[in-house]
Amino acid sequence: MMKKNIFKDLLRSYLNGTYSNEDKVKLADMIRFFTDNQLRKILWNVWNEYEPTEQLSDKRSKEILSSILTSEPKVSTIILPKRKRLWFRIASAAVLLIILAGLGNYILNRDTPPQENTIVLKVMHTPMDEPVSYVRNIMLPDGSQIVLQANSTVELAPGFGAERREIRLVGEAFFDIKYNAGKPFIIYSGELKTTVLGTSFNIKAWPDDDRIRVTVTRGKVRVENTKQVLANLSLNEEIEYDKTKLAGKKFIVDEQGTKDAVDWTKQEMEFNGMSIKDIAVVLSKRYNVDIEIRGSKLTNTLIVASFRGTESLESILDILCVINSATNYVIEDNKVTIYQIEQ
Repeated sequence: MMKKNIFKDLLRSYLNGTYSNEDKVKLADMIRFFTDNQLRKILWNVWNEYEPTEQLSDKRSKEILSSILTSEPKVSTIILPKRKRLWFRIASAAVLLIILAGLGNYILNRDTPPQENTIVLKVMHTPMDEPVSYVRNIMLPDGSQIVLQANSTVELAPGFGAERREIRLVGEAFFDIKYNAGKPFIIYSGELKTTVLGTSFNIKAWPDDDRIRVTVTRGKVRVENTKQVLANLSLNEEIEYDKTKLAGKKFIVDEQGTKDAVDWTKQEMEFNGMSIKDIAVVLSKRYNVDIEIRGSKLTNTLIVASFRGTESLESILDILCVINSATNYVIEDNKVTIYQIEQ
C-alpha cells in the first residue's frame, strides 16, 4: 500500500510539472513493480483527481480516443455515468500518452531484471522465401494473410505493394487477400497465374506434382496459363491443371470438399489439454514471434481449444484469454507477452 501511495505522489508531481529528474527516475523504476491492470487503475485514479490547466481540443480528443479504441489492452469494464464515460476513456489515454512520452527513454534505457517464473520462447526468424518443416502464418505488408504449408516458399516481387502486388509460390498456401481494386493480387505458381482483388483460396502447386489445384473459399479468382484464361472461379469451385497436357478442368465442389482442401491449415492447431507454454511454442513458430510468459500459474494452466489455423494471432490470443480469464496479452513489434491478471 505504501509503495502505491508513493507511486501516486510521484505521478501527481509529474502531471503538475513539479517533479525533479530524480523523481522521473524513481517513477520509471517503480512502473515495473506493477502489473498492467494495477498500473492502469492507479493512473485512472490519479487522473480523476487531476485538474488540467487546459482542455484537449476536439480533434486531439478524437485522435486519442481512436488510439485507445484500436490499441488498448482488454480490461474488465468499469461502469461510469454515460456522460462521463467518453471523457474518461479519452483522459485515460491522455495520461498514458503523457507518461509514456515523458518516461520512454528512462524505461527503455534502464536494465530491468527478469521477473520470477518468466518463460521466454525465441524463434529463428526464417524469411518466407526459405522453406521450414512446419506451417507458418505470414502477414504481408498490404494486410493480406498467407498460411504457408511446410516446405513451401513465397517470394514477393520487388516493390511489393507500392505499384503492384505480385508474388511467386512454390508448394501450397492458403491466401486471404486484402481487397484493393486498384492493385490486383497476382500469384505465380508454376505455369499458372492467379489474379484476385480480395478473396480467400488455396493453391496447391508442388514442383514434382503434375497437377496444380486452385480452390476458392470466398470471392472470385481468375486462373490462366501463358496462353489463355483457363477459368473464373467462385465459392466452392476449383480448377485442376495438368502440366503434361497444358490444360485445366473446372470442378464444382461441395462445402465439405472446400473444407478438405484447406484442412491442412489446422495442423498442430488443436490443443487438447495442452499447457500455455506448449501452446506458446506452437504459436511462436507458426506466427514467427517471440513469446514471453509471466506468472507461475500460467505455466501449469491446461487449455482445450481448436482453431482452423487461418486466424490472425490476435484472434487466437483473444480466444485463449477468454478461455482462461486470468490471462491477458500484449503484442509489441515482434514480441508477445502473455501475463497473469491479479484477481
